[in-house]
Amino acid sequence: MREIWRRLFLLAGVSLAVCMWLYADLSPRVTVEPVRFAKEQKNLTHFMGVASERRRYLASLPLETYIRKMLDGNEVEWNPKWKAFAVRVEGELKNPRLREEQKGWGSDPRLWFKLRAPPFRELAPRFISSPHHALYLSYKKNGKPSYL
Repeated sequence: MREIWRRLFLLAGVSLAVCMWLYADLSPRVTVEPVRFAKEQKNLTHFMGVASERRRYLASLPLETYIRKMLDGNEVEWNPKWKAFAVRVEGELKNPRLREEQKGWGSDPRLWFKLRAPPFRELAPRFISSPHHALYLSYKKNGKPSYL
């Protein structure tokens, strides 16, 4: 009788492991979050107490020049799909439930998308080839430029 229970538990454990393996999705994810370049530039020299020459140089630039340097070659080409995407993401980032879930993270709210999902599918080669793995989407919000 004891052997039957042992085998049942073993079979249940293996079945659960197979179900979890089939359920898990290990595809790459894209993190989308609002970018605040002024805050980012201010924090450049406070990275673990070590500031490289490049970080000090970037921190000393005027904000507009810093933004141009960061966007250089890392900006997504604008099309109507991205405008609709930016509006949807902005709305979702203001969702109070999302803010509550991510309250203790110490950063702005962020969203995750699958890399193979549209509209990211066309950007997959750029994510892989980018040294920083960061691409910026610029759009107008209340007449001012905003970035994701």
